[in-house]
Amino acid sequence: MGTNFGHIELITQNLDKAKDFYQKLFGWKVRDLPDMPYSLFNEQLSPTGGMMKSPDAGSESFWIPYIVTDDITGVTEKARSLGATIHREVMVAGQYGWLSIINDPTGATFGLWQPKMEPKPARKKSVARRVKSRPKRRRR
Repeated sequence: MGTNFGHIELITQNLDKAKDFYQKLFGWKVRDLPDMPYSLFNEQLSPTGGMMKSPDAGSESFWIPYIVTDDITGVTEKARSLGATIHREVMVAGQYGWLSIINDPTGATFGLWQPKMEPKPARKKSVARRVKSRPKRRRR
């Protein structure tokens, strides 16, 4: 898995108003997750998107771009060693994966995302069938 933008997230105080606005503006299909207070959009595109109500009362709305990685702990620690400020240490995001929130040394905010990988079903080994050879015809 490369490290590229894979998800963008809106944090807002008024989730219903945001959903209504973006659905009307862009025609986004928004789906609320059943097991956490989060809504997804652009599920078939890349980057995907999400929206959630801000846990901080009175905060302004903002967007966070997420860069996908397959080593969130290692990349978070590397960012720290390069002078980044870690706002949210690596945490589990439901059954979906892990995230961390970082400010780079210039002050720009971004997130890291590592999806939980579904185990791929074992492939059945194809058994080569022996082709019975026909006896050669004798010429008379």
